[in-house]
Formats: sequence, C-alpha cells, structure tokens
Amino acid sequence: MKTGKSSLIRQLPLFAGAFIWLASVWIPTEAQTPLTAQQQAFKERRQQEFEAFQLQRMQKFAAFKAKRNAELAAFRQRILEQWGEVDVSDQEKIVNYPEPEVKTIVDFENKEIVVNVLHDVNTKVESSRVVAALEALQHVTPEDTSGQGVAVNILKAYAANDTFDDLPALVDTASVEVSEPAITEEDLAKEKTLFERQQQQDTIALDMMADRLSQPSPEVSKLQGRLNKMTERTASISINQIKRNQSNQPEQLKNKRITRLTISIKPKELAQRIEEIKPYAKQYAETWQLPMPLIVAVIHTESSFNPLAVSHIPAYGLMQVVPSSAGIDVNDFLHNQRAPLEKEYLFVSQQNVEAGSAYLHILNSRYLRKIDDPMSRLYCAIAAYNTGVGNVAKAFNNGQSVGMSDAVVAKINAMSPDAVYDFLKVNLPYEETRRYLVKVKSRMEKYQNI
Repeated sequence: MKTGKSSLIRQLPLFAGAFIWLASVWIPTEAQTPLTAQQQAFKERRQQEFEAFQLQRMQKFAAFKAKRNAELAAFRQRILEQWGEVDVSDQEKIVNYPEPEVKTIVDFENKEIVVNVLHDVNTKVESSRVVAALEALQHVTPEDTSGQGVAVNILKAYAANDTFDDLPALVDTASVEVSEPAITEEDLAKEKTLFERQQQQDTIALDMMADRLSQPSPEVSKLQGRLNKMTERTASISINQIKRNQSNQPEQLKNKRITRLTISIKPKELAQRIEEIKPYAKQYAETWQLPMPLIVAVIHTESSFNPLAVSHIPAYGLMQVVPSSAGIDVNDFLHNQRAPLEKEYLFVSQQNVEAGSAYLHILNSRYLRKIDDPMSRLYCAIAAYNTGVGNVAKAFNNGQSVGMSDAVVAKINAMSPDAVYDFLKVNLPYEETRRYLVKVKSRMEKYQNI
C-alpha cells in the first residue's frame, strides 16, 4: 500500500479502505503501440478465424448440452421413480450411489452423513451394508455424466481426521428413521423448476462464450432458442413419462421403505478450509495484482471451498471454471492454446485457483479495461465472472446486446462506484447474478484481513 494513501483510508468506510490497495495496483493495461497496416491485417485475420472457431465451439456446446440435459433428465427420472425422491451433489452436499438401492449424502452444511437404504417393506437393513456405504466414500469421483475423474477420499477431504476411525461403532450411534417413498406433485414441480434453471444457466453459458466475439451475432440467439426448446421438450417428456408410469405401476413404491441412518460428523471448520487454499489465493493475487479477499470470496461463493464441485453447465472445481468459455481465454493466456481446459486440470486446486484468478485478471485488463474507476471495474468484473461481460453491458443498455461499447463505458464512467454497484443489483439480467454480486461483495468484507 502506498504511504500517501494513509490519510484517505481514515476518511473512507471500512470496505472502501480495504481496497485502496486495489486502486493502486488493479488498473487497466496501458495502451499498446499502434500496429502497422500489415500487423493490423494479420490481427483481423486471426480474429476472424477465432470467431469462426468460437461459433463452431458454441454449436458443439449447444449439442453437448442438449445431450447432457437429456441424460440428466433420464437419470433424475430413474432415481425419482425408484426412490420417490431425487438427491444430487451441490455446493453443500455430496451424494454418492454406491449401489442402486443405497444412497449416501454427505451434508457439511448440517454436519451429518445420511445413509439411505431402499428395501422391501419386510426387510431389515444390516449394519454391514451401512458400513460398506461409508467405506465407499473413500473412493468417490466428482459427479459427471462421463463417469470419468480422479477418485477422492471424501472422508479425509472434508471431515476431521478422527471422525471415521471406527466405522462400525459410528454406525451404532446413528439415529434411524423409516419412511414410505412417494412421488408427489411437489416433486414434479421441483423437476420443472430445475429444468427452467437449466435453461437460464445454459443461456448464460452461451452468453459468456459470445463475449469472445467482436460483435453480437444472431447465431447466438438462434442457438439459445434451439437449446431452450430442446430442454423444454426433454422436461415435458420426462415429467409426462413419470406421470404415466405412476398410473401404470401404482404399487411399485408402496411395497418399499427407505431406512435413513443419520450420523453426526465433525467437518473441517471454515478456517481450516480457507487455510488449505490460502497459499494459492495469495500467490495468484500477487501474480495478477488482484485483491486476495476477492479470490477467497469468489471461491467461497462458487464452490464453498469444495475442490470437487461440478455444476451442470459444467463448471469445475474451486472457482467453477467453465472450460468452453473462461477456460479458452485462460488456456490461451497461460499456455498460448486456444482450446478448452480439461476438467481433470481444473480438479487440481492450485491449477483451478490459477485459472480462476487469471480470468479475473483478463476481465479487468482486457474486457473491462476502459472503465476508469477501479471499484466500478471491480463490481463489473465480479458480475462478469458469473454472467459474462455481455450481460453486464446489457444492464447499462436497457437489456439490449451491444457488448462493452463506448456508450456503455461512458455511462459507467459517469457514475460513482456505489452507483454502479446499486445499478447492477437492480438491472443485471438474471436474479442469480444479482445475488452473486451481493454475496461476493459481502464476503470480501468478511475476508479483508485474511
């Protein structure tokens, strides 16, 4: 921190004071020397080639997502019809199905493991089966439809070391509940809501890929429309099939029971999880001249410090990097390769933090470089990390797609940082991104002295 700023810090609110360092170092890249005509022509040809490549990537991504959404729908339908409920991994829990009729939920938010066994109404659950389910947690791959990934010991990764020393004794301490499975209208409504959220996230993913284009393309809207229609059709087929199967096989679930054994666990405390990623956050904050609280806050918000986190987009790891959008920019920036990063690469914590931090640097120094005020640029970068630069620009242009045009930049530069933040909270296209911005800002305050 520069010594000349000390008096200013005393005059500013705590949050603003924490980012005086940001104002000193997190600045746009300097203007480059003008290109010769030959260099400019080469640059334009390269950009045209890349944009053609990127449109092909988007077409492949849309086809991949249509297939993935259909596979997910089939998986959820099968699980719902078999269990009368659906559980999948997310930021707060890891769900493992070691057997078709055994489901283990590691819930670190509620500090418990729930082993669920589906069985015939007159059958008892042997404790050895529960122990086997716990043992299976020592070799879990990140949730992915391809079934590929590096096996991880969930017990060691997330829980205190002494929690699982004696599994049979641990099972004896479990509370037991038996319930009758059933598919309700609420379950079907939940499935419909999930597909609607998929549509929104797929649209955002394509928006972020479109940020790499020099100007808006009508092909993007066409791809988004086709993918959304396919997802709607997939959802309709899945839900209607569940209803038909319920009518044809009304007794299927009535003869089943679910025995749930709930075991309290000692998860790693938040401070311990932060300590595990802190060296990487510090290293890449210094490398890319970023505020360290920003990196930690993004990790917390994206994955709750879960290095195995996988979203349905899919995005991977601690900072939830999407290989086909941010991953291409990062791979080009770090390795001079215009290709998506591999998911196995992103499951390595240090590499993931490097990639996510590099992308924040790219947003600042490339896509948002014309925004003068570093705090205004910070707020836009946080939102863009979640939703893409194009959607940030839409917030300042009545929802119209123009990219980060001079008019949009001028509007941002005419506003104070607080006004930019308040404007984004109200006008960003998606509720998810509006909440995301608030969460990251709040957590940056929390981690300002980390």
